[in-house]
Amino acid sequence: MAEAPAGWYPDPEGSERERYWDGVQWTEFRELGAPPPPPAGAPGRPDSTGTPTVVVQQRSNRGCLYAVLAVIVLAAVGCVGAVVLVATAAEDVVDSVVDAIEENERLAIENTTLLRCEQVAGRGEVSVEFTSPFEEEKGFVSIQIHFVDSDEIVIGSTTVVFENLEPDQTARSDGTAFDLADGSALERCEIVDATVL
Repeated sequence: MAEAPAGWYPDPEGSERERYWDGVQWTEFRELGAPPPPPAGAPGRPDSTGTPTVVVQQRSNRGCLYAVLAVIVLAAVGCVGAVVLVATAAEDVVDSVVDAIEENERLAIENTTLLRCEQVAGRGEVSVEFTSPFEEEKGFVSIQIHFVDSDEIVIGSTTVVFENLEPDQTARSDGTAFDLADGSALERCEIVDATVL
């Protein structure tokens, strides 16, 4: 019979306490409140010589290990998935804001008409008319205009600003480029950009 390793075992004298086996013999140390001893002949119960019997049971913890690993993997995948969802949502919001800005700029350019484009004493002068295509009031619309010569070179630019425009409101404004390139001759004016706030 295998000798039991040192440890707490049911008391061989039959009390409801555990007693300490030092690996060779029983000691006088007893532990209070131990569970009732197992029936005679059960694992850990002393045999007829007073030596506790030892039954070695191997239990596999792999199932628990796999479960813990599965939870960790699922949590990591969940976190990555949440980050991807948030990033995708943020990207969608940014895309829709950029699309709205670009659409407003396109509408502003399409609804601006050049009324006059002239070169006067080395300056470029322009007059424009703008009709608001927007469904709500816009506090600020600026239109950038280039002065272009016959070689398609930009020789000056100006910005015309409209403020507090109601839907369908039409407004006129003038702009001046004070310093056209020396010796250049103005061929035409071109609306090149808009900002809508």
